[in-house]
Amino acid sequence: MKAILPLLILSTVTLLAAIGIVIGLRMYQPQLFGASTLAPARSAHGDSLSVAAQTIKPAPDTKPDSASRPQNAVAPQSSADTSRLADSLRALSARVEAQKQTIAELQAKAQSPAPRDSIQAPPVSDSTQAKNAKTFAKMLESMPAEQAVRILKGLDDKEVKAILLSVKKRQAAKILAALEPDRAARMIR
Repeated sequence: MKAILPLLILSTVTLLAAIGIVIGLRMYQPQLFGASTLAPARSAHGDSLSVAAQTIKPAPDTKPDSASRPQNAVAPQSSADTSRLADSLRALSARVEAQKQTIAELQAKAQSPAPRDSIQAPPVSDSTQAKNAKTFAKMLESMPAEQAVRILKGLDDKEVKAILLSVKKRQAAKILAALEPDRAARMIR
């Protein structure tokens, strides 16, 4: 009896291993057993797996009628899948149309010549303007008043006034004296 016990245990373990292998192959390689699709399903407790055959291949002696069904035919889907796919198709078509419209607008914009007046320099912040005015004022201080007036002729009164307030008083007086009398009077006011 003691000599049979190890053989009995070994044969039981081997039998259980073989059953496990067959179940695993049936679950993950159903074509080996002749079924085209087998889906694993969980039991109510979720602790063990059960296998159910979803579709079975036709018998080898039966041939499908090739004239009634094309070779690349797709199996009909459920109405929920069909409606979901139709909704996705509509959404994608709408996006494509919106992109086409945007492209057409951009092409039209690129082909039309832009008027020169519409091209403007980017706005400059107040601190940048103040810094630029101080730098420009230092340059004007170092040049003769007549040359400074020639440069200031292209600026409006407001800008000239800001620059003159940044320049030393003696140089500002020389520049004001060199300016046209009407313009100098406007800036003093």
